[in-house]
Amino acid sequence: MRPERCTKLLGMEIPDSGSLLARLGLRPAGENRWEVPSYRQDLVREVDLIEEVCRMAGIQNIPSRLFGSATESSASDRAHDDLMDLRQRLASLGLFEARTLTLVDQQAFEYMLEPASAPLTLRNPLTEDQRILRPSMVQA
Repeated sequence: MRPERCTKLLGMEIPDSGSLLARLGLRPAGENRWEVPSYRQDLVREVDLIEEVCRMAGIQNIPSRLFGSATESSASDRAHDDLMDLRQRLASLGLFEARTLTLVDQQAFEYMLEPASAPLTLRNPLTEDQRILRPSMVQA
């Protein structure tokens, strides 16, 4: 674990990073190298050691570098907002939205008032009762 890499990733210098790793049971094995105990198989990469240093130093002590900011709404966001506004207006007029199943079984398909001559059938349905794409909202 290179101290300069640790400083770059965390945004601050941790002067006692070596002693923190030693407290975790790691032993120095040369310059910037550490011998990891066999019971810590999660410590494989350099960033894993830096994560442990961060945890031991107290993550609350690491300064944040990114600050949130408002973003412009996109055309998709505005369309969604308009649709939600329309739904609320229609609901206030006493109308209700119905969401039905889009996939039906063979028996439900046969009960439809206007059955399609050739229904769209899934080749690999999750269940047998969700095999046919419902061709119409009209059902007996």
